[in-house]
Amino acid sequence: MLRTLAIALIIVLLLILGGHITLALLNGAVAISLTVWGLLVASVFFFCLSILLFFILTWTGVLILGFMAIVWTVLAAILFPILLPVLLPLCLILFFVSYVRRKQNPNSLS
Repeated sequence: MLRTLAIALIIVLLLILGGHITLALLNGAVAISLTVWGLLVASVFFFCLSILLFFILTWTGVLILGFMAIVWTVLAAILFPILLPVLLPLCLILFFVSYVRRKQNPNSLS
């Protein structure tokens, strides 16, 4: 089992090094496209996580998290306008969840 694990780790290490070497050879186009994809994945993850955290955080936490989500959306839309069709629906879902959450418990401010 230890030998199999070592072989698997060596293969993963070679794939990672191969990816870095390939990225260095292909330069700008791949780096920019990988940056856009990384920002897209991070944005979707951030919004999904913030929607889930709306249900367990207090009002102040929701306010701070919502502000960070709005800043993230505006920054991503300015830097990469092609991400706007993906980020805008997630931002609208975030607003809808916060509205529903506020309607469920309107007197809770702590």
